[in-house]
Amino acid sequence: MRKNFKKLFCGALSFILASNVFSFYVFSYNVGDVIGKILSTDIVTYIEGVRVPSYNINGRTAVIAQNLNALGKNLNFGVSFDEETRTLTITDKDIFMTGQDEALIYSDTSSSKPVGTPVGDVYYTDITTNFNGTFIESFNIGGLTCVYSDDLAKLCGTYIWDEENRTVKVYRSGTYIPSVTRVDSGRTLSAQDSVISHSDTFNRWGEPLKSYLAQNPDGTFTAVQIDEHINIETYDSSFNQLSSFAIKKELPLVGTLLFGKDYNYIAYGQENLLEDNSREIIKIVIYNKSFVKISEVSVNNCKTSIPFDASGASMAEDENYLVLHTSRSQYLDELGSRPQTQLTIIVDKSTWTVTNVLGKFQHNHISHALQEFVKIDEGRLITANLSDAAPIRGAFLQELDFSGKIVNTHSIFNVGGALAANCTGIMIGGLECSESGYLVPISTIDHSLATGYSSINIDGIQKENRDIYLLWTDKNTYEMRHTCLARYTGVGLSGSVPYIVKIANDNFMVLWQRFTDGQEDSNTLCYCFIDGNGNQVGNVYTVNARLSKDCAPIFAGGNVVWYVNTPQGREFYSVSADISALTAQKQEEVSPAPVPSDKEQNDREEEKDKITEVDGI
Repeated sequence: MRKNFKKLFCGALSFILASNVFSFYVFSYNVGDVIGKILSTDIVTYIEGVRVPSYNINGRTAVIAQNLNALGKNLNFGVSFDEETRTLTITDKDIFMTGQDEALIYSDTSSSKPVGTPVGDVYYTDITTNFNGTFIESFNIGGLTCVYSDDLAKLCGTYIWDEENRTVKVYRSGTYIPSVTRVDSGRTLSAQDSVISHSDTFNRWGEPLKSYLAQNPDGTFTAVQIDEHINIETYDSSFNQLSSFAIKKELPLVGTLLFGKDYNYIAYGQENLLEDNSREIIKIVIYNKSFVKISEVSVNNCKTSIPFDASGASMAEDENYLVLHTSRSQYLDELGSRPQTQLTIIVDKSTWTVTNVLGKFQHNHISHALQEFVKIDEGRLITANLSDAAPIRGAFLQELDFSGKIVNTHSIFNVGGALAANCTGIMIGGLECSESGYLVPISTIDHSLATGYSSINIDGIQKENRDIYLLWTDKNTYEMRHTCLARYTGVGLSGSVPYIVKIANDNFMVLWQRFTDGQEDSNTLCYCFIDGNGNQVGNVYTVNARLSKDCAPIFAGGNVVWYVNTPQGREFYSVSADISALTAQKQEEVSPAPVPSDKEQNDREEEKDKITEVDGI
């Protein structure tokens, strides 16, 4: 990467032989004199994971100094200029976050030109550049100051040259984590900011995801973003964008997307406030892997006024069935309210027809339905649910047959409080199936501190800190185990709603964002490994990364991968899922949190039996 070069100095001394006589001449450059050429380059530079414009000067990769704090909070180097001394000063941290939102770009460069083509001039400048107290070479290109990227790395941290992918990566000391990779990607299609925040951790119910990611058989990745249209982008294995296009929504609302084995599925919906039984309420569209429409399943006459209302949605498939598990607001009742319940749709894939009853009361009736997840495991239809009333106030599992009838219901985390009080103090992060059991990660308050639950507040707790648990249920004996992964109550910390990802050899990874009280944003990602019996394997690891509130991580090529949309662009993260290769980092303090007593459990079961339906949410 680095080539020999000659340094240019003000007052450089040259020796000229003329008329067989040695004469000494001193050549001094004036500000603005051309002293070199900018050459086109295919090298891409990332500083702290943020892509910045880069240039070839004297055979070395250079970046614009002002860009080190020109991308807002993502690059918080300090850059200042003293006009009197003509000194540009760079420090490796800008406490005051003075950067601009957009990168400064020298407009004469063109990536379309062959590598090595002159695309601009390098000018002499009388400005000296000081980085952390050391003067480094700098140049003027179009009124902007350029410095060499490897000079930055020598003074502040790590420099990585990737010959195969033609990338330069610079990290501060202590921020480069070999097991975690962050890559910025260009984003041509619109997408809303999806960085998970502290306030996102205290939601009372779920909502449909808007970001989806899948790895393709050729190693590329497909990212789907739900916006005004269905935006679809393809990336190579290094997350360089290859293509992008959009398809129109079939109906205004989108509940969920499933990357299936042979097809991709999107569940659309629309409101039915006039309560027209003939109106199409939900449409599940079947696409091929290039998102060309193959078929559809149209659903009406299901007592639904608003599909996907006040919750999320989940889909699963096997060779014979496709299942959508979600929520709805029903038709107006005699009290003038619209009862909010679950809605489960089971489709026979051989005919693309619905096999179960879709009326007001399905066999697996849930009210209110706050979160729903579904899997098909060994011929069993498994759902994980969060409800504030019936059939259980808290988190529970259900096994259904493929006509929608209940085989078993298992409470996995009961919650106190009045029935239909929307605040439960917990949120479910997903559902996975191992060879021996079912795994559900949750975030939860310390319920022993709560004195009352309403639809708005939880009484008795000053701060709604969330601990992280993994709930495991044996699929045959229904033995249950709660494993506390992170205990934050009382120490000024809180965990986000956790994700769970199935990785190799019947192992799993649970990931969550850790927040400090009073801070809305966080760059501290925590993750740990879980075996198929629900036991934690190794430590809880903390790394510098961010989760998305919309994009569930996936397992791909030995890594757990996801992306986050930010105002600056799309960030991809990749965490190694090789348990043996990981080394211990900072371990979260864990201790068991109180669980409801047997009496409390019995009291709640008695209350549950009194409930048939709860209106509104």
